[in-house]
Amino acid sequence: MAETKEQSNLKAGQFAYLTVKAATKVGAFLDVGTDKDLLVPFKEQEERLEARKTVMVFRYTDRSGRPAATTKLYDHLKPVPKGMFRAGSIVSGVVYRYTKEYGAFTAILPKDETPEKGKSYEELYFGLIPPSEVYDDYHPGDPVRARVIRVRSDGKLDIAVRAGIAKQLEADAETILKRLAEYDGMLPFSESASPAMILRELKMSKSAFKRALGHLYKLRKIEIGENEVRLL
Repeated sequence: MAETKEQSNLKAGQFAYLTVKAATKVGAFLDVGTDKDLLVPFKEQEERLEARKTVMVFRYTDRSGRPAATTKLYDHLKPVPKGMFRAGSIVSGVVYRYTKEYGAFTAILPKDETPEKGKSYEELYFGLIPPSEVYDDYHPGDPVRARVIRVRSDGKLDIAVRAGIAKQLEADAETILKRLAEYDGMLPFSESASPAMILRELKMSKSAFKRALGHLYKLRKIEIGENEVRLL
């Protein structure tokens, strides 16, 4: 007779980074390593969950006394304990909601470590990538590694996925050189391009793009035209 495992180590009041096993008419079922999967009802999903998607959830007990989970984490996160992080600290977390108005809401892990599938956490903390620091599309479950911009007085963190200006300048310059190589040495837009185009093509702001172009120009690696950038 095959052995079965019915008890999960995940307890009510804990967070866990779990993979969706199936999306059904009643909600999404998460793989918790047992024969009984954990349900995320539709009303508890920030975005409609799909099979094989991995998300951070909070485990609770529903009104019928059954275990369930939610991806709506805001009400379950805690302020960062005083002294745990400061401006410039590197943190890891998982995005649980994204809006154009406010940015990417992120559950911050206690330590700078890659979120591990199946791992549970006692506490996670408030984090936000503000709109000015959003350079990519975010969805619930996306892991991020970021730099703390500010620790707010209420214990919430403002974070940025891009490095400080000096380090990011080099990274942005490399991105431009790589894209130039892909375009056979000519980028079909320059400093006059719209911020939306630059963001879409290079995942950086217009000001960052102009800084990186200036850096490459001083190094005599590029020639900047009105509507194009050429590799020298």
